[in-house]
Order: sequence, then C-alpha cells, then structure tokens
Amino acid sequence: MSIDGLDGSGKTTASKILADMIRREGQEILLLEHPGEGFLGRTCRRFLLKDGIPASFAAAAFLSSEMFLNAFRIKKSRNALAVRYTLSAYYLPDPIAEPVFRLFSSVMPRPDAMIFIDLDPETAMERAGSRGNEREMFENLGSMKEMRERILSVPGLTVIDGSGTPEETAERMMKAMSIDSAGNIF
Repeated sequence: MSIDGLDGSGKTTASKILADMIRREGQEILLLEHPGEGFLGRTCRRFLLKDGIPASFAAAAFLSSEMFLNAFRIKKSRNALAVRYTLSAYYLPDPIAEPVFRLFSSVMPRPDAMIFIDLDPETAMERAGSRGNEREMFENLGSMKEMRERILSVPGLTVIDGSGTPEETAERMMKAMSIDSAGNIF
C-alpha cells in the first residue's frame, strides 16, 4: 500500500500507527518513509529547504533514486507500506508531472491500494507549521492547493479523510487496505 498526502496531513504518523496495528494482528510489515534517513533522503530534504526549479528537480532526483532502491525491498517483502511513493511525481512542475507519474507507475512495484490522506490545505499548513521545522519548498498554501487538486484527479486513488486524529486516520486506512489471498498487503 502507498500512502501520500499534503505535508502536515499526518501520513507518517498515521502510517506508523497502521504498521503497529498490522503487527499486532501477527503480520509482518515493511514501513518505508520517503524521504528516509539515509544519504539520499537526507540530501533530498536539504534540497526541499531551498526554492526554485533546480532545487525541485534535485529533490525529485534524490527522492526518485531512494524510491527505486527501495523497490527491491518492496519486492522482497510480503507486506509493505510506502509513505510517499509514485504520487510524489505530482510535485514536479507541469507538464512533466503526469509523464513522470506514469513512468514511476510502470517500473515500480504496484501497490494494492494507493491512499491519499486528504486534508484542506489551510489545516495542512497549520499542522506543518506547528512541527517547528524549517519550511520546505512545497509548504505554502498555493503549492498545497495545486498539489491537492492534481493528486485528487488521479484515477484509482483511495481518498481518506485526514481531518481527525492520527489514530482515526490509521483506522480509516486499515479499512481501505487490500489484502490478497496470500495475506500480502502491497
């Protein structure tokens, strides 16, 4: 399963809660957060703190590289939960966002469910600002409105209300999960 949402939507927190819920049911789960804590993820985050198209493309390159490397871990795992996945292509400028999304979707392991935690951009901005971190390039109202609109237009997306607590959001994600006959989640 892949989880995405605007910055501040609670995707990381709710995904950690969901992973714990799955483990309590006796299932193994690989939880991957993008960008992660390794070299590629840390470098991606540094570029996200800058502005401009070159920084945007550099952040995308490092994030994409990290996701491609994690694709091998996803393929080996029985169950995987990826926070930020192919939908992250929609953070790229038009007109390349859609072709990059299609490319990612054609070469990356396909999740059984592609979940978008939906939250109005104003609330997402409040939550992102309350974390006390430096603002990333997409953490502004204009970008959040644009990203939300673009992502909500993606076919096959499962939209989850993210306006409640992280626990409520995790419960909603659990209900939306797709588990095949072998018990695989991704």
